[in-house]
Amino acid sequence: MSRATLIRSFGRISGIAPLTFLTELRLALARRRLAMTRDTISQIAADIGYQSEAALSRAFHRRFGVRPGKFRATAPTAKNDAETRH
Repeated sequence: MSRATLIRSFGRISGIAPLTFLTELRLALARRRLAMTRDTISQIAADIGYQSEAALSRAFHRRFGVRPGKFRATAPTAKNDAETRH
């Protein structure tokens, strides 16, 4: 299958472009790791495929309207979630 055919098929089946899907997936992973781990933003960026912390920060801000560091500071953690439920 050609690249163009793959892109058209993916879009027709999923309703979104492959790169949009990939970006959403990466940002969801980053968001989860920011909330659930103490990994550095640089490490998270590298692990999920961004060239730099700044590139992740720009993409994260575009998608969620907040910078990763600010999100981490205000995000409920798994421990806080468990304490809230009890």
